[in-house]
Amino acid sequence: MNSRSVVGKAVVVGAGVMGAQIAAHLANAQWSAVLLDIVPSDPAGQLPADPAARNGMAKRGLDRAQKLKPAPFFLPQHIQRITLGNIEDDLGAIKDADWVIEAVVEKPDVKRRTHEAIEANLGPETVVTTNTSGLSIAEMSEGRSDSFQSRFFGTHFFNPPRYMKLLEIIPTPNTSLDVLSRFNGFAESILGKRIVTARDTPGFIANRLGVYGMQSAVHATLKHCLSVEQVDYLTGPLIGHPRSGTYRLSDICGLDISADVAGNLAERLPKDRFSAAFALPAPMEQLLKEGRIGEKAGLGFFKRLPDKTILALDWETMDYRPRKPVVFPAIEGLKSLPLPERLRALLKLDDPAGRFLWETTRDMLCYSAEIANEIAEDIPSIDNAIKWGFGWEMGPFEIWDVLGVSAVTERLRAEDTPIPALVDELLHAGHSSFYFQESGRTFATDLSTPSIRRAIPETPQFIVLKDLKANDKIIKDTPDATLIDLGDGVNCLEFHTKMNVLGPGIIEMMNWSRKESEKNGVALVIGNQGEHFSAGFNIQLILMSIYEGDWDQMLANGSTLQDAVMGIKRSPIPVVAAVHGYTLGGGCETMLHCAAVQASAESYIGLPETGIGAIPGGAGTKEMLLRSMAGVPDP
Repeated sequence: MNSRSVVGKAVVVGAGVMGAQIAAHLANAQWSAVLLDIVPSDPAGQLPADPAARNGMAKRGLDRAQKLKPAPFFLPQHIQRITLGNIEDDLGAIKDADWVIEAVVEKPDVKRRTHEAIEANLGPETVVTTNTSGLSIAEMSEGRSDSFQSRFFGTHFFNPPRYMKLLEIIPTPNTSLDVLSRFNGFAESILGKRIVTARDTPGFIANRLGVYGMQSAVHATLKHCLSVEQVDYLTGPLIGHPRSGTYRLSDICGLDISADVAGNLAERLPKDRFSAAFALPAPMEQLLKEGRIGEKAGLGFFKRLPDKTILALDWETMDYRPRKPVVFPAIEGLKSLPLPERLRALLKLDDPAGRFLWETTRDMLCYSAEIANEIAEDIPSIDNAIKWGFGWEMGPFEIWDVLGVSAVTERLRAEDTPIPALVDELLHAGHSSFYFQESGRTFATDLSTPSIRRAIPETPQFIVLKDLKANDKIIKDTPDATLIDLGDGVNCLEFHTKMNVLGPGIIEMMNWSRKESEKNGVALVIGNQGEHFSAGFNIQLILMSIYEGDWDQMLANGSTLQDAVMGIKRSPIPVVAAVHGYTLGGGCETMLHCAAVQASAESYIGLPETGIGAIPGGAGTKEMLLRSMAGVPDP
């Protein structure tokens, strides 16, 4: 297994929610997968003789996966790459497999018995991993041979595996470094994952910190008498987190899952001085007792009615009520600030929102610094795990730097909050941040010796636009778009409006960037690393022109976009669209006129203008006609 393993065979042992979806994503990557589970028994404990019935548990898991939303398969027909079987009859398939993924129930004794059975059927080079959200990897491999242990490690996929980028890799002291290196290349290049190496500790990195953050937010909610709607507003995009916030995310994940992970962490970390956060507040215990465990039960912190109306939990009555608008007057003027400035301003507010945000941010920053060396090999791994696993724009140590390590420390001392040793040592060494840049390289504080800064290894296979911009690779910058030098004569036009909608500013930069690249470069890439490539043209501009009766301006908007995309089509240099997420309307039309397209699997492309009664105005219908006619034979 390596970065060139575009085809291969895997065996997934365990057809539960994660096992079936991992098999589906392997099928997405053109691998074949054998999905195994136990043989189902009847009420009397008898096992069926019929082969199809003996595979019933695996079939049930795969059928369940097919019904999930969002869908685990890129295309429905990819299910044909999955073969069903059972652990009693079909473990022999392992001897020919490149990779065996054990994904059985999260019980150490069950996993150990499964590994014993796997080893008895193992091929000479088969890689073996266990998918777990926090159990000890080393304990699972006890009693296994040296050969088994050298190619055994943990793989913590995040749910849903198709969509979540993070893959935590948890090696043991006996895991071969060569096996790890080759597997990491495979997971990044073939499965599309971002890899973080975690230490073999409870919860690893992402769950240890993520569950701590979610639980501490619940405690702080009750302390500051805030509603679930208010906290989801405060812990969403306002602070650089996903729109789901705290309580909506908890409902999606399942309160039972969060409680199990929190309980496991509390049990396995008795000496953790922050462990009080893992204790379940009384309201959450009541919800669990009553089966109100979130989205899969139809109610949790929120309740969805048959007409799709969503009600919110009332802490006082523990019943549901209509959701209330969230208004924090002091915050309104801060929402337009860049995230670093916004965070600094929000945490200074002396109102319930500001106090909630300060306390939850403070606790997360302190906990991250307190346990950093315990859970990870380096600081970037911690930040990346939280960003890739939970969708934060910045990790905890990046937030330390944005807020100012000295400023946060002074505030901690003023309120008699213990200073984490890592922070104290950093400041005593004369450093003021966990990251710094020098000579085009980014350095991070060494966790074992905070006085030392180590260069973050370069990953040439990943181009990070913000790093290039920080290293003076900007050719031209405007409020709507930036032209960046990628090197070797290739430039990148990056949009950065809201949802990257197109407007006069971007169109002007599109023309300028193309001409600049034609004159001084060899190629132009149109792409960005925001949430979406482009949600289309700014319809508000069209509506304003209609409202004001300015028909000339309305037509001019379409005409300038047509001219820009035709310039791309006729350019003497290759113009490549690197698309992802929403690629709609004008974004789709921009893509259609490029010489080539490199599309993410998670790209949603089309011309939806007819849904609002409009015809696409950027020559996209012409391109679609040309494509449809390309397959028509000449008369």
